[in-house]
Amino acid sequence: MGKLRVAIVQCNFADVNQMIYNVENELFNNIGIKHGETIRISSCGIPINTVIDRIRDINCSLITIEQVESMSSEYLDQLFSLLASFNISVPVLVCVSTNSMMFTSLCSQRTLELLRSKSFSLALADKIFARVMNALMSFKDIRFCGELLRFIRIQFFANDFSVAGIKKAVRFSVLQQFLKNPMWCFQNEAEFMEQVEAYNILLSTLCTKLNQYEEDLPELSDFVHEIVALLKDDCEELKLSLNNLVESVKETDKSDENNIDVESGIASVLQPWTKFTDSRYFLHGQDCTVMLTAHPARDMEQALLAKQEYNKCALSVALQTLFNRNRWKTIALSDWGSNFAGKIEEQFYTAEDSRRAIANLVVFSAAMFILPLLTMFSMYYYIFIDYFHIAGPQAMLYAGLCGMVVVIFIVGLFIRVAYKEEKDAEHRLMEQKKDK
Repeated sequence: MGKLRVAIVQCNFADVNQMIYNVENELFNNIGIKHGETIRISSCGIPINTVIDRIRDINCSLITIEQVESMSSEYLDQLFSLLASFNISVPVLVCVSTNSMMFTSLCSQRTLELLRSKSFSLALADKIFARVMNALMSFKDIRFCGELLRFIRIQFFANDFSVAGIKKAVRFSVLQQFLKNPMWCFQNEAEFMEQVEAYNILLSTLCTKLNQYEEDLPELSDFVHEIVALLKDDCEELKLSLNNLVESVKETDKSDENNIDVESGIASVLQPWTKFTDSRYFLHGQDCTVMLTAHPARDMEQALLAKQEYNKCALSVALQTLFNRNRWKTIALSDWGSNFAGKIEEQFYTAEDSRRAIANLVVFSAAMFILPLLTMFSMYYYIFIDYFHIAGPQAMLYAGLCGMVVVIFIVGLFIRVAYKEEKDAEHRLMEQKKDK
């Protein structure tokens, strides 16, 4: 009779479900073992006979003990003794929250002789976060504000302890800072390109350090492979690396994995893009493109979905990096689009243009509300009733038609004024270009 294969995994109690999911996925899907039912034992409340009967009745592929600290010594001894007595060769995954020695201390020496066990240890999440923070704070050219660090901490502990999520937050913050600061307002392209070169050096440094840090950390997949190698029949000796819960969910999007720009880091993802002073034109490499439209938030969403037209837009690439990997569950796409559209749109008009637009809007709103009502009242009482002596309902109909004519006239007037303002803005833009 062969020994029972047991993997003893030390990890945080909050990480148990995610770790079990990764082991089952690797065992059944990637390795190719026939998928059967898994039995989870969380406490001594389930009778031993019930567990054994269920294992014998179904096609059980894995037995999982979620928290061995909640088990008694008698329960564990009886469970493994019965499994060995009935010659049940189902692998067992044991989760320990305190120390891997807890399992050996609970089992008797006779029970341990029935097992072929191996211990695994995952680093604590707070230690991983401390290492990431030390790497980020070592950057001398970047200062992280407290609000951003707090956001990174919340996302890390609420998002499966993903270091990739922290990198995405930093990437997006750098892009936001680049859009917020007027780095692009220069007199000529040569001066602008000098600043772009300095900006690219900053991005390259940040990208290099983050990539070096990520290379020093082993992936969770290595940890899972070693557990599965022990649990499956043809166990192979795999190279053991430091076991850390760095990324609990592998990036499975093949398009992202094959995208060299995304995988190479910040320097290739956040390519600088800009506009010149009082211009609606953005510079993408050697191409000058008009980006301001009536619906910038909608266009930003379209940029995320586009495959060819907007794929050179840095903001589009950065947003795709965030949302295509489905790791930002609490942030709506429209919120990001509206936020950045507002920040970009602020750069298009001067304060005088904004005040003029607001004044026109106020006048238009007041005219749309007051003039039609005043026209209808005057036409109804003083023209149709007093002068033409028309009956009440018919007079109301004619007065309503007059009010509609007034509304159409006001809308046409407003369109004419807006068109004139647009032409004036284009004229000022051309004059500024000639001056430059």
